[in-house]
Amino acid sequence: YPQTPQVACFDTAFHAGLPEVARTLPIPRRWRAEGIERYGFHGLSCESIMCQLTPGLLPRVPERLVIAHLGNGASVTAVKRGKSIDTSMGLNFGRTVCDIWGLTGRAKNVNLAMNVDSSGFFDLLRSRLSLLN
Repeated sequence: YPQTPQVACFDTAFHAGLPEVARTLPIPRRWRAEGIERYGFHGLSCESIMCQLTPGLLPRVPERLVIAHLGNGASVTAVKRGKSIDTSMGLNFGRTVCDIWGLTGRAKNVNLAMNVDSSGFFDLLRSRLSLLN
């Protein structure tokens, strides 16, 4: 469909301004230095909710609120003055997001001791080994 316009909607955009404390995962600092951080997902859902609240569903939008996304995946997002300040969504190195902070979506393989999906270890190991070759 070469004449069909292409549009991209980034699910992480609503969380782009997360404070550092919310972006920081409990992982080694050297991994953080390489850019591994929490991005937050279900942002399209959060943005939609904020837009629906704004035009008049409520007399005024509360300064602080919590949005619960309950669907095929589940997450909660803390919002202050219309901006995401924290999210329950975690990280699975390079595959898919994993909501590991208490909410669960479909079947997830979670290692709570690491606070990341255990397959993330193998992704990281694989990337390190490829750098050596």
